[in-house]
Amino acid sequence: MGHDPCYFMTGPPARYNIAVQYFDLQGGVAHFTLKVNGKPASTWAADASLPSNHPHGDNSTRRTVRNVELKQGDVLRVEDAPDGADPAALDYIEITPGF
Repeated sequence: MGHDPCYFMTGPPARYNIAVQYFDLQGGVAHFTLKVNGKPASTWAADASLPSNHPHGDNSTRRTVRNVELKQGDVLRVEDAPDGADPAALDYIEITPGF
């Protein structure tokens, strides 16, 4: 596993969209799991064929998980598993109102 950053929800109880921005690099297939309070909300492989092997705008990628029920104090964690030359580079997460 990589560095597995975690975030704490501070907004009001509601359904939210959670966007995970990461870099999909050449040379391996990193894996990511978004967890809410320890339970997987989404799991995916960074396996696109993008043009660079260094974090850059041309391989910045987004995974959005929609309509996740959150309340204040919930813990969001992005677990990452590097593979080969792909270090599972995470950029940021964004939480917006769900629809």
